[in-house]
Amino acid sequence: MQTRIILLITALGLQHLLNAQCEPPENMSDLFGNEIQARITTGGDLFWDGSDGQFRITSAPGMPSTIFAEGLWLGGVDAAGNLKLAAQTYGRASGETDYAPGPRPFIDPVDATTCANWDRTWSVRRYEIEAHRADFEDNGNIEFPIAAILEWPGKGNPFFEPVLGFPLPNDEHGLAPFADTDGDGIYNPMAGDYPALEGVSIIPSQIVWSVFNDSGVAHTQSQGKHLDVEVQRTAWSVECNDNFLDRSVFINYKIINRGADPLDSLYLAIWTDFDLGCYTDDYL
Repeated sequence: MQTRIILLITALGLQHLLNAQCEPPENMSDLFGNEIQARITTGGDLFWDGSDGQFRITSAPGMPSTIFAEGLWLGGVDAAGNLKLAAQTYGRASGETDYAPGPRPFIDPVDATTCANWDRTWSVRRYEIEAHRADFEDNGNIEFPIAAILEWPGKGNPFFEPVLGFPLPNDEHGLAPFADTDGDGIYNPMAGDYPALEGVSIIPSQIVWSVFNDSGVAHTQSQGKHLDVEVQRTAWSVECNDNFLDRSVFINYKIINRGADPLDSLYLAIWTDFDLGCYTDDYL
């Protein structure tokens, strides 16, 4: 009996280590599309590079960033009443994080190779989507494939792995949103499908998509227990002259419980550090 108990504890400890072996997210890209330049990362934080805010009005050169950093906070309890938490703040500056890049498989542990492969963002611009649609509508074929559309991580994309070198998860929840023009449930850009927003009919000026999870790293930022969730984040902007939307960024979070147990009383919060230049005179 003692031996079995020791083996059980060892197995649980090993499982914890397997769920915490990824490197912190590092890559990032900029969302433009209107008068805002916003830094989009591959982890649970946004709008900064680890040392300075990157949320700026491009029509006002020299104006400081209006947001220094932002982070996603998630908290809930399991069936036994244990609190689980992932909450990102300034950890990127020191390598502390509650989130790892990439999707999270159901039950199975996250591995470091998967995290490294998915430590990136996918970006597509409106002119690319419009050119792709026009190419297909011309004769029902794509003569001029566009890399950003061909590599889009939509569910079942047959061109994803040959181009990027790693597979897409085959999951009912899908990944990056897209317009399924032929209604077969699979993203096939050569059949006319293209990146699009869920439930929004307009074509944004730019879409930036990334996916991350809270299982692949120890929660060195919050010290909280893993929720075992996957977070799919779609950031987008539209160009609307003389309208507040021209200085707006939209963020959609799709959160999937990939763990074995349900989470009760789940809360989602957005932590934001607003700045206008020097932090010492922020009286708001």
